[in-house]
Formats: sequence, C-alpha cells, structure tokens
Amino acid sequence: MGGKSEGKDPVLYVCSVYKSDNGTRAANVLLEDDIYYVTCFINNILVEKYSAINEQLAEDAAEDFVLHTWFPPKSKGSYHRTTFDDLHVTTKDIGGVLIKDTDQYRLYDNKTLNNLCLSKTELRPSKSTNGHRHAGQEEVYIFTNGEGRMEVDHREFKVKKGDIVLIPDNAFHKVQNTGDFILEFVCVFDGKRKH
Repeated sequence: MGGKSEGKDPVLYVCSVYKSDNGTRAANVLLEDDIYYVTCFINNILVEKYSAINEQLAEDAAEDFVLHTWFPPKSKGSYHRTTFDDLHVTTKDIGGVLIKDTDQYRLYDNKTLNNLCLSKTELRPSKSTNGHRHAGQEEVYIFTNGEGRMEVDHREFKVKKGDIVLIPDNAFHKVQNTGDFILEFVCVFDGKRKH
C-alpha cells in the first residue's frame, strides 16, 4: 500500500476491531504527512496514539493492540480487519461474493462492515424478487441499471436507474423487472441477512 500523503487529509489504511462480551477494542492505521499513526480505542474512547516508522510496523502494532492488550476476553469474540481497499467499492463491483444464482437473479453480499451489509441484486428480465419483510431491519435500495416496478407495503411505483427507495422496518417489499435488460440495484441494510 504505502505512499505519501503530501499534507492532505489523513489516509486510513487499516481498521482492526475485536468485539467480545467485555467490550470493543479497535485500532486504526492512518498516514498523515508521511508518518504512520496508530490510534487505539476501547469502547470508542481513545486510549493511545503513537507513530510507527513504516506501514507494516503500524499494522502489526494495531493488530497486537486489538488482539492482545488491555483486557483479555473472557469469552469468545470476533475479530475483523479491514483495509482501505476493502472500503472503496463501486455500484458495478461492490466487492462482495456471489451468494445466490437462480433463474430469477444473482445476489452478491459485501460483509466488510460489522453492522451494515452491502448487497447487489441483478434481477433478470421479466422476473421478480420474492416479496418479503424484515422485522427490526430497515433497508435502502439504490437502482443502478434498468427499469421495473417496486411494491412497498401495498404501494406500487416505477423504478429506474438513479432511483433510491427507503424501506421502513418490517415493510413488505418486492421488485419486478419490466425491462428487456437486467435490473440492478444495490441494497444497504443493518444487521445480518434475514432472507
């Protein structure tokens, strides 16, 4: 990765997070004015900030803090490491993995973040998604290609590239591709996939 920041805003290279019943430890590696900084947090409170002479030492220090210092976990926890490259995606390539491929659609999920999921659906012509609802979960649909119709709690309307639809908690929703080409939409939702 490496590089010079040349007086620009700090560049985030790595974010490491460990969550357990005892709380959350996190460490970020930032490049600012050609210096790598490690910032360490416990339960969102800054507890340490120091510099490292190169990127690898900074990343190693961040991981060491998150996994081995301050308080040892009494129960199993979860560790997640994110690099800058994981954080920058596009609507064409959300950086996800194919989780479903049917005669209706292809579905990709990017689970880089801890509390949000980024998903992309490629809905085939003349096909519909299975209508569903999620108790305790809100969603945002961003249409990136094609045209169709969408139903949200008994309201039906046209959708096309550039449209954004907000789906409230527990609202029934369904998408139909009425065009001749694939209808693509990106979805952002909180929590885990429930369908």
